[in-house]
Amino acid sequence: MQATQLNSDLYHVDPDMSALCRDALRLITFEATGHMGKWEYGPALHSDDPGAGADLWSKMVSTASDYYVSRSDAELVQWAISQECLKTRLKDTVNFIEFGPGSYKSVTEKTLPFLTLSEKTRTFTAVDMSRHFAYEAAWCATYGTLIKGTGLQADFTRPLVLRNEGQSCYFILGSTISNMPCPAGSNGFQDLVKFFSTVLSSMEQDDFFVCTFDSCSNLDLIMKAYNNLPARNHGINLAYRLKRDGILLGDYNPAQWQYEPVWFSDSSQICHTIYPLISQRARVAGFDIDIPAYRQYVTNNSYKYNPEFVSWAAVTAGFHDTQILTKGTASLIIARK
Repeated sequence: MQATQLNSDLYHVDPDMSALCRDALRLITFEATGHMGKWEYGPALHSDDPGAGADLWSKMVSTASDYYVSRSDAELVQWAISQECLKTRLKDTVNFIEFGPGSYKSVTEKTLPFLTLSEKTRTFTAVDMSRHFAYEAAWCATYGTLIKGTGLQADFTRPLVLRNEGQSCYFILGSTISNMPCPAGSNGFQDLVKFFSTVLSSMEQDDFFVCTFDSCSNLDLIMKAYNNLPARNHGINLAYRLKRDGILLGDYNPAQWQYEPVWFSDSSQICHTIYPLISQRARVAGFDIDIPAYRQYVTNNSYKYNPEFVSWAAVTAGFHDTQILTKGTASLIIARK
């Protein structure tokens, strides 16, 4: 896959431009790549909306039998909460803060069981770019565990100030760290360190961090996970959202675009790419940009990490006392600030 580098200096980014518009311009001009994942989980604006990423994601994880990632992640979490090493380290946790709780299915299979690790838990905060996911997770916690749940719509890839009393555990279930905003062929180590450092900056001394990730090494299994109809529908939803939300105009037509997962073995990386079948001229932020047929854009990534790689990134970021648990194709890291 060859990326064509355009001169992004020609396209001045207005500081008042919406974040989505700014990121779309950076994608189309190749100023950035693999950074659009947070925009792929938007709400539906009407029935059968092809740009409804949240709905398409929920459908994908519940109906795509080849999509092993969520299933393996749930099996890992349900097994890990019975392990003494995890129970011992989190037994005094008062506040649980989850980044990216995801769909209702994910919350019921992973979040709610995870919240049982401490009998001292008083609060649960669900943080997600999707308001729907954040508030739904908080509601599930409140009514499913009687723990006070709060939903917060926010970008957790940026530092957050959450004032909590008592020991806290920040956690990410669902391999979110696999979606680093990197170019094709990059192993993503520095981006992973940067993300861990951001999480660390939101934490207090002796707080814990728990994160699951996909550590699958079976290429056949990996490719089948992303080469099915529900996965392709979710993979292309961003193209429709950019049209629906008035970001890409001109003769841009998302119905003439396709999604393709591309594997890079050296970096253990699936690049989620979209490309037009015919040449188009898109208008974005007041600029007309020609897009040749079959020019591929990496919207997001799915890394398949070696557990030692993740542990080293956490230590490099400043975490201590790291420990890895692995079950099947999924792994979990627990670390302390």
